[in-house]
Amino acid sequence: MEKKGLLKGIRIPVPTPYPIGDIYCYLSYQPPVTLLDVGVNTPKAWDALTRGLAEVGLTPKDIEVVVLSHGHADHYGQVYRVYRESGCRVLLHPSDFSKVCDRFGYYSAMVPYLKRAGLPDGFIKVFLDVMDEETAFIEDPPKGILSPIEEGDTILWMGQELQVIHLPGHCLGHIGLVNLEEQWAFTGDVIFSSMTADPIIHIEPNGERLRAMHQHLRSLERLKEMGLEVFFPSHKEEWGMVAASVDATKRRIAYKEKMMLELIKELGRATPFEIMLAFIPEVKENHNFCFVALSDTFGRLDLLEEKGLIKCEDTGELLYYSLS
Repeated sequence: MEKKGLLKGIRIPVPTPYPIGDIYCYLSYQPPVTLLDVGVNTPKAWDALTRGLAEVGLTPKDIEVVVLSHGHADHYGQVYRVYRESGCRVLLHPSDFSKVCDRFGYYSAMVPYLKRAGLPDGFIKVFLDVMDEETAFIEDPPKGILSPIEEGDTILWMGQELQVIHLPGHCLGHIGLVNLEEQWAFTGDVIFSSMTADPIIHIEPNGERLRAMHQHLRSLERLKEMGLEVFFPSHKEEWGMVAASVDATKRRIAYKEKMMLELIKELGRATPFEIMLAFIPEVKENHNFCFVALSDTFGRLDLLEEKGLIKCEDTGELLYYSLS
């Protein structure tokens, strides 16, 4: 049997307005009818989801459970519409409740930290404008419809039990669904064969930023340590091999670490924003990409700082990085 033949249920490609393209939603059509991720709240996305359900004789009203792999817009954007159609249970890791129930509030609370990172007012405005514009295709669900799903829980999927594992890094509340017997997993945005997921910035209520790249690397290692062979991701690739993809991801991360260290040598003392512009110059032309690019930059900076190769100076107003 080919490894990709391990997929249980069906894969439903759903279009998004993001550069990543389609999201893969997965459907277990045996009772309880369960959907993993739902896509954004657009007519095209709804039509694609409806067509996918129809392939196995179902409609949105038949959905009994929705599992959200994490609280990013392309994964939860139309969950409230699905809920209104079906009255389904909606399961999400509690670390992401605030992110999906008050998306604009969650991201706008990051502004003080973004300013400390050196983002000029023009970039801050674009960041907030993007959050506002996304309201056109994202509907935040009320907290009351969400139920927690956490490490150690199980769900029934095509007649088999899948184990829930917490895989923070790309997103604090990211989970995976694992079939330990057959050694495969649904992994959302954690791992890909040919690209590296960004560890997206998360700011704690006390104003401090989590070191998401460290969490992300630990999550990758965990997938490998569990002895899993095959993963089914949410974008681009239909499936991949866990061990080879973890190793390839770590090589890509190490390569970019070296690039960033050389940049810091050239720049001297610089803010994260200045380092980001040198590291990912496309942001100068496309400000909409700034938040993801800054997330990527902070991830690399954290790894270099943890190794003692660079240091961070906090003046109270701005953060500066330089060689140790």
